[in-house]
Amino acid sequence: MILLNVVIIFCALIVGYCYLLYPMLIRLLAKKYPVPSIIDESYQPGISIILAVHNEERVIESCLASLLALDYPRERIEILIGSDGSSDCTNEILLRYQAQYPYIKAFCFTAQRGKIEVLNDLIAATTSEILFCLDADIELTPNTLRVQVRHFADQKIGAVAGLYKIESPEGSVLSKSEEEYTSLDQQIRTAESIYHSSVGLGGCNYTVRRSLWKPFPDNLIHDDLFILLSVLDQGFRVFFEPLSVASEKFARNIREEFRRKSRSASRGFHTFSFFPELMFPRSGKSALLLWSHKLLRWLSPLFMMIAIGLAVVGYNATSGLFYQIILSGVVLAAVIVVMGYYAERRSIAIPLVRQLSWLIVMNAAYVAGAMKYLTKSDHQVWMSSSRPESEKQ
Repeated sequence: MILLNVVIIFCALIVGYCYLLYPMLIRLLAKKYPVPSIIDESYQPGISIILAVHNEERVIESCLASLLALDYPRERIEILIGSDGSSDCTNEILLRYQAQYPYIKAFCFTAQRGKIEVLNDLIAATTSEILFCLDADIELTPNTLRVQVRHFADQKIGAVAGLYKIESPEGSVLSKSEEEYTSLDQQIRTAESIYHSSVGLGGCNYTVRRSLWKPFPDNLIHDDLFILLSVLDQGFRVFFEPLSVASEKFARNIREEFRRKSRSASRGFHTFSFFPELMFPRSGKSALLLWSHKLLRWLSPLFMMIAIGLAVVGYNATSGLFYQIILSGVVLAAVIVVMGYYAERRSIAIPLVRQLSWLIVMNAAYVAGAMKYLTKSDHQVWMSSSRPESEKQ
């Protein structure tokens, strides 16, 4: 039983490290060992803005309006938008904007091939030194490009990630939980940037050196994670710039958000398979941050399941208090999830229950993502998101 208890405690420590110890550790490392970086406000390289879309007639004009409002020299910008077999009015909207603005280039592909292949085609057609990627349901602050590209004056910076902000519909409990989680994650990314490199690169708002881009290998990779790992693999840093803000109107439900998290984990595992060397200690700081922020977080629910399974074995053998406490905690977690589910459906925010239920659901999604990866059952090309009713009119 001693070995059983040691394994259970080890699994619990892994989970505790991911969610409690690592956030404190990275803040301490950032404070004690900051890496200096160069910022040049006058640095204004050419930028190719990349956007892959599919059936986005409801949001594409808002996105384009925010692009046209960017505070950056027009002669230094080109906008490449690829429509992947859209069947709504997306193509008509894009062609109309292309006729009006010469620096907008619309690529209306007839066949639907998936976001990754569209991105490969668009990036291959770019001519600028810096690539900027975003999503169609995002609206940018005017300073987005300017505050990101100033970091590229530092030759050690390979990519810059902007801040992702959720605009929650009034009364949305799930949106509030996701907003809080995202806020904490961005605090960690800030500390990582100061210590070495951010290991978060949201696909809705980031810039990367064109020279560091590698073609995406297949439709199952996590595109922004692939970019991030490519940058780290080539010895460059990723900087997090909180003054560059991309806003999304968030209206997803628990089922949809569960699918998004599981899909992200599945494709994340697949993407890491192309960069195995980054997971070994010889990669130094990069390996530490990737394991702590990404891999162990995705794997932590598997450690939880191992601990629970061993607790059941121990309880059946001895009925000891240690195992009773663990299994009581499992029952309590199940109750919290049920309470959180019904509270979310009725737009009732119960302090602590909301946060804990979302954390449990998110970890269950990671397990589902790992199973998808292992069984090769993730074949979805596009994942559409629900939007607030105001956008559906």
